[in-house]
Amino acid sequence: MSHWIEYQATAFVVPDGLGGLRGDRFIVAIEGGSNNLTERARSGRERCVRDWYVGMIGTAQQVLTQTVRMAGDCEGMSLRIQGRATTPEAYIRRTRRLLEGARTDVLRHARLVATVPAGHPLVDRARQFGFAVELFTRYSEHLAKLTPPAAADGSAADWGIHFRAIEPFLQDGSVQPGRLCEVFGLPQS
Repeated sequence: MSHWIEYQATAFVVPDGLGGLRGDRFIVAIEGGSNNLTERARSGRERCVRDWYVGMIGTAQQVLTQTVRMAGDCEGMSLRIQGRATTPEAYIRRTRRLLEGARTDVLRHARLVATVPAGHPLVDRARQFGFAVELFTRYSEHLAKLTPPAAADGSAADWGIHFRAIEPFLQDGSVQPGRLCEVFGLPQS
């Protein structure tokens, strides 16, 4: 039976005031992959494919809400930590620990870019906030890449505008967190 494996996770805090942000936000990055998709390692040994993605994003409360949604998958064993079964309660505790020890080097590992279906309401909302919108097609799916404008302080992106634009979609869960931000430069397991 197929299941998703989370190999490792880390949390980043996006501090209040960064690029116009009001209040702390969190990004939980997860290295994971399906148990039935494999590749050959450099050593020639077969291993499950894994990659880093954004598993949860938003305020601490929003991240915990997203965690509870995902924790239900632990009950049916379609979500496992390091290949082992876990309980929903243990999964939630792990996320709480990640938030308590969140890293501050978010600018070195996160990029503000959202990628959603071209007809999603976030596209029009992003235009209203001044995002650059790039339409493209990937695997027959029409998508829009949304990049926030530069911050007034000259940093790469306006974190405050980004989070204000995506806020309603964090609340209703209509966009997967992995489509609202990208992570990079994290070590593979």
